[in-house]
Formats: sequence, structure tokens, C-alpha cells
Amino acid sequence: MSGLKQREILSLEAKSTGVTLSDEEKNKVSEDLKTFRDGLSKKQKKMDGLDEKTVRKVLEKQALADKYKEQLIAGLGIDEEALKATVSKEDYRQYTLQYYTISKLDESADGTDSEKSTAKKKSDEELKKEKADMEALRQKAASAEDFSKGVITDENNDNKDDETGISYDTRDLLETDTDFMSKKARKKVKALENGEVSEVIQTSDAYYVVKMVNNNDTSAYDEQCESVINEEKETQFNKKYKEDIKPNYTAKAQTYWKKRVTIGYITYDEQALASE
Repeated sequence: MSGLKQREILSLEAKSTGVTLSDEEKNKVSEDLKTFRDGLSKKQKKMDGLDEKTVRKVLEKQALADKYKEQLIAGLGIDEEALKATVSKEDYRQYTLQYYTISKLDESADGTDSEKSTAKKKSDEELKKEKADMEALRQKAASAEDFSKGVITDENNDNKDDETGISYDTRDLLETDTDFMSKKARKKVKALENGEVSEVIQTSDAYYVVKMVNNNDTSAYDEQCESVINEEKETQFNKKYKEDIKPNYTAKAQTYWKKRVTIGYITYDEQALASE
């Protein structure tokens, strides 16, 4: 309800200050309207509030409110570079990896998750074979540009080799992550050059072959910077909205709606949904 009130207030403020939607923004509303309406059944399209005119009005009001909000935030003088400086480049250094792995644990037995988490190691004979399989795969993958293509045989698309059970996966490893491999193994991985393929790396519970795609990927750092900036924008906007804008408006429930609407429930056409 507070979100609906905010939309109404911001759209009214926008109109009072002469803010309008451009032709491009109106076209975007039309596209969103079509996408929304295409997802409805014929019966749903006839329901009160879901007709084209009403939905367009709501979408235009939301677009206008969003535009005005963006203008308000732009005028707050937020120092984005100063906010970025609060994010540690070292902590958010990302190592983008592709890798193959196979577990040393016998996870084939049926049982609860708890039982599987304490699974016993495979036999020495099985481990010897699987290490040899990983060595052979490493030779094949050494010159592969992409571990996901043409290295393992995966007819059922489960990212596991149909014969050996060696699986393929990716990982965006951050400098501060501790939940991937062992500390010693992570150190070996982080030392890889871009494009380099590791030897078979062994931990207490698995074998790995890792390809370093990018050993200094800024994606995680950039995402965290964006998150910090957006959080600050919302904080400062909410302060301005509550102190300078909202007090100028009074929301009042109309008599017509009293006892007719229960907040917290969804009204829908059961027959329309059943026919989809």
C-alpha cells in the first residue's frame, strides 16, 4: 500500500512540476502493455482492472513516477566515486573459472542428505581409476578454448561425462571465498595465468582440473559498487520523500471501498486461470 501511495504522490508531483513522458517512454509503456496483455487469457482480459485502458493508465503513471524519482535522485548530489572507494578491490577480486571435478566420496547410495554428507570415500581401486580418468581428461582439455565444448561426452546434458562421471562447472571465485576447494588448492588456482589449465588438483574429497578464464575479473567489484551506490540513492531518496514530499499529501480511504477490499489477499478469476 505504501508503494501505491508513493506512486500516486510522485506522479502528481511530476505533473505539478511539468515532467511528462517522452514519445520513446510512451512507446516503452505500449510495449510493456502488450507483453502483459499477451500473458492473459481472454477471460482475464475482460476482468475489471485488467482492460487495456486501465492497465495503460497504471503503467504510464508508474513510468512517470519512476522518471520523477530518477530526477530527484540526480539532484541529490550523491558522490558515486566516493562510494566506490568504500568497496575493497582486493576483497572483490574475482577469479572466473571453468573446471572439471569428480568426488572421492561414494554418493551413489540412497539416504538422507545428512547420510550423504558423511559418505565414505570410494575404494582405492576406484580412486586410482578416477584419477587416471582426470589425467586423461586434463590432456584433452589442455588446449581447449572452452571446457564446455567438445571435451566430455554429455548426451543427456547433465554436465557429466556419460562414461567417467566427471562433471563440468563454472565458478566466480572471490578473493575472500573459503567454500570452494581447500585453502592450499585455492592458492594453486589463483596462481594460474589467464587461459592456463591446471594439473590435476587433489583435495581431501575431490579431484579438479581448472581453467583460468580471467584472474582479475572486475564483475563482482563492479556489482558491489553498483549495489552500494543504489543503496545510498534509496536511503537519500527515502529521506527526501518522507521529509519534503509525502507531508504535502493526505491519503484517505474512500467510503465506497470501506469493507469491500481486504488488504493482503489477491482477487482472481478461478475459471479463467483453470482454462489456461
